[in-house]
Amino acid sequence: MRKTKAFTLVELLVVIGIIALLISILLPALNKARQAAQTVQCMSNMRQVGLAIQMYVNNHKGTVPIVYWPYDPKTFRWYQFLQNSKDLTYTLSDYDSTVKISRVLLCPAMPQMSLSPTVPDETYRMANGFLGYGMSLQLGLTYRDGVLTYGPVKMNVVKDAANVVMATETNKWGAGYVGGYYVYSFASTDINGQLSWPWHPNGGCNVLWCDGHVTTVNAADPKNPASLYDPRALGAYSSYYPYVYSTDNHWVLNK
Repeated sequence: MRKTKAFTLVELLVVIGIIALLISILLPALNKARQAAQTVQCMSNMRQVGLAIQMYVNNHKGTVPIVYWPYDPKTFRWYQFLQNSKDLTYTLSDYDSTVKISRVLLCPAMPQMSLSPTVPDETYRMANGFLGYGMSLQLGLTYRDGVLTYGPVKMNVVKDAANVVMATETNKWGAGYVGGYYVYSFASTDINGQLSWPWHPNGGCNVLWCDGHVTTVNAADPKNPASLYDPRALGAYSSYYPYVYSTDNHWVLNK
């Protein structure tokens, strides 16, 4: 009778140990690859947003979509202006109005969490402005009769478009990972304050600049999101007044 060979307990444990070792080696590499893919997808999203904004500018006498417009209960956020004008839809789907616009308005690296027990998360975020990308509030403020107020800003007031922030990834400070639709140009501890936020490794925050290009800016301290407002990163402009000349500030419009 032929004897059947079998693993001994020691051999089985050695094999299990080798498999566990391989997993421990491969998992960090796979995680880094996933994070890199999310960063690339996020940058692609922001480029499409930038293209949609440029189309809107071309079609609306040189003005950007109003970042925040408190006078209309139906359309008062920048992405809603893009939706209504079809500019964002066109950049997504070659004129297919059935495409899910939320696909490019949510950063893939944002934590997945439900904000409503009854409404699908993406639908809820779109309806309430909890996006992954926020336009600079500087681009939603203008002077009317000498008074600073909400209103459309013309792109021709931006003198150094390649170095002025159009939009960044965002999150509400202290309110959980909910995102937002605008960003302050200064650090704030206000729980409802919407700040630039580093969703990517090493404190990386993707930024859409006013000339349409996208780069990753790293927070000065990767463990402190507020350090994106450090002079070594995006810097901070301490008030809402947008039309002040500065050669080394990424938030002012340089009129």
